[in-house]
Amino acid sequence: MTAENKKLISATISFDIVVSVDNDATNDVIQKVIRRHVIEAADDMSQDEFDISFELYNGTNAKGWDGICIPYGGDGSVRIKDYSK
Repeated sequence: MTAENKKLISATISFDIVVSVDNDATNDVIQKVIRRHVIEAADDMSQDEFDISFELYNGTNAKGWDGICIPYGGDGSVRIKDYSK
């Protein structure tokens, strides 16, 4: 597979979960609890429970993604930087 005839899409996915924390939990602790359970929560949901927005990837609109990353949905070897050639 090559990057020919393909485009990169940046997607933002959000969903709601409820977590239980101690009454005196700080914001830092609350964030840690949420992060600890987010994958499990997403796994428990059906696809229609996710809010999804997307746009053409422009090199800066996907936090943590750069040219050496391999996008989902490809062949597992073509890197983001290869799509812009």
